[in-house]
Amino acid sequence: MSEKLRYYSLSMSIFEIIRLIENKQIEIDTNIYRNFIWSKKKQSLFIDSIYRNFPVPTIFLYEDEKSYGKYKVIDGIQRLRTIHAFFNNELKINLKGPLQYSTFFDLPNKEQDRLLNSVISVTVVEDIWNDDKVVEEIFYRLNIGGTNLTSQEFRNRMYSGIMIDTINNLNNTELWRKFYNKPNNPRYKDSEEILKFFALVYNANIKSTSLTEQMDRFIQENRNNTELANRLADIFNTVLKIVYNEFGLDILKNRTGIDQQIYMLLFIPLGILVSKGYDKFSFNKIRNILSDIKNDNIIKMPVYRLILIGLDVLEGDRND
Repeated sequence: MSEKLRYYSLSMSIFEIIRLIENKQIEIDTNIYRNFIWSKKKQSLFIDSIYRNFPVPTIFLYEDEKSYGKYKVIDGIQRLRTIHAFFNNELKINLKGPLQYSTFFDLPNKEQDRLLNSVISVTVVEDIWNDDKVVEEIFYRLNIGGTNLTSQEFRNRMYSGIMIDTINNLNNTELWRKFYNKPNNPRYKDSEEILKFFALVYNANIKSTSLTEQMDRFIQENRNNTELANRLADIFNTVLKIVYNEFGLDILKNRTGIDQQIYMLLFIPLGILVSKGYDKFSFNKIRNILSDIKNDNIIKMPVYRLILIGLDVLEGDRND
């Protein structure tokens, strides 16, 4: 690409930033952004830095030429949410200093004005030739030295669309939450398991690439494929009901989330077979394997091998 990136930088007052957020010109609430993970201390340090006029990192926004005056956040969502929370009286400063134990409304008018008139640096990237990969590259380079995103946080941010929405909605369904047996993971580890199911059920050649690459490729290529998202959601829900009826809720129990060996031996193969139209199964042989799941030979097997074993056993049971 020969054309250079078009952007401009400016100093923006806190008052102006809040106005843009309140008017929905800067969107900070959409589910494509990761959950709010800054600690109270980190939020307090950021507000204190603004108050003291200390340097703070630049916020990067992207202005889409199709929606003039509206901005997507490339980098800085945690800072913007902290600003919005403090100036809406939702954050009390947990830090020694002039703002200690104060919300915004606790401060004298003079101090409120001082904060509202404080400025931070904002860089606005103009329309990037409608090329999402340029935004992805900027986002990656800005975050490479900061708080590491999980793979699923990155996917949620960069590949938002129907497929991500479907996965996140499934993640909140009652039966899946009972199987997962943990509160919603703030960094989308539970949603990632559903994406894993989608990608492996969709991809017939499970040995072709690494699992992470398969998941990345799947979400990039199918981010707004409504028909596929609905079909895979139906398959996922069908498998949940089959496993619940045959094995109960404890089958996946694990201290950290779900048992990956059982997920690969049972859930994924069932999903593949259901996607092929299979609707009746016998589980006699798979029960024997699951009862010996902690066997060292099984634990050490690669993902694709576990799936193939599950497919062979479930298909064999079905045909016996």
